[in-house]
Amino acid sequence: MEINNLRDDSVRKAIQMNDDFQRFAAYLKVSDELLEQASKEEIAEVARVLALHAGHYRTRYGRVPISESQEKLRTETHVDLWTD
Repeated sequence: MEINNLRDDSVRKAIQMNDDFQRFAAYLKVSDELLEQASKEEIAEVARVLALHAGHYRTRYGRVPISESQEKLRTETHVDLWTD
């Protein structure tokens, strides 16, 4: 009985990760489309808002792990984001 529960938990987690990945992939596609259409001024405004959020995150939770984030952004696929 315990083995079945472990297997069921694993299946549930795999399904959830797949749903999360699909949602992430959809957001990534939309963000790429928006970036292609955005003006230089709009991109600058988004960068300011992102900097504001990053600053808030740092004051609340501590230093932002930039090197780790940059490494994840350089991956060819974003599957690696879900395996950590």
